[in-house]
Amino acid sequence: MGDVRRIGRRVSQPLAVYKTTWAWLVTVVGTLGALTAYALRPMDQFVAVGVTGLSLGACAGCLFDLRDETVTIRSMLVFGAAGAVGLLALLGLGAVLGAPAVGGGVLLLALCPWLVAPIWRLTTRKLGLSKARGAPPGDSLSTPGVPVANMDDAALLKAWRASSVALCWVDSNSDWLSMAKRRQEYLNELERRNPRGFAAWMASTPDMDDDPASFFRHRPTPDPGSGEQK
Repeated sequence: MGDVRRIGRRVSQPLAVYKTTWAWLVTVVGTLGALTAYALRPMDQFVAVGVTGLSLGACAGCLFDLRDETVTIRSMLVFGAAGAVGLLALLGLGAVLGAPAVGGGVLLLALCPWLVAPIWRLTTRKLGLSKARGAPPGDSLSTPGVPVANMDDAALLKAWRASSVALCWVDSNSDWLSMAKRRQEYLNELERRNPRGFAAWMASTPDMDDDPASFFRHRPTPDPGSGEQK
């Protein structure tokens, strides 16, 4: 069944913009640095550093996947490529800028959105920054008592979106756990009703407040022998 932990935890548009900006900056700096390393460093050193970065990145990909108790080739390749380019960028920029290049690389890593996001969520929850934009509907702050199986598709998707907003307003650990449990029920029901749409949604690596409606517009026709009701 679907796991709420697999869905990203983006909680605001500013954080999404920051994530995109950071990704573009790292891509540009990494590409320029790797090309500089290729031009200025000996080939044997270039290859050695690239292989080291690839290995370290692949290990990081394994650790990243183990959060969900699984390991995928895709994560190993993506993290491995990022590690190789990152170390090569440090090698190339270090040849030109020296120590400041290392400091800049560490700074970019420290500003990684996946490290900044928890701080952002804590800030918005504790300081009430999200409340300044206006309170969400009152029913989105509580866990509805209606069984998810009794909701139609539109109500179920609406409840999922409302719960994403409500998470920004949860102040206690018990309320957070209660909301997370309810969101897990929403995911399980969405997967039960439309496994194909749910799989496509998960493959898109959704963020916490993404609207999945486009993946569930067309439900598969149930097998007459399965006994499932429309």
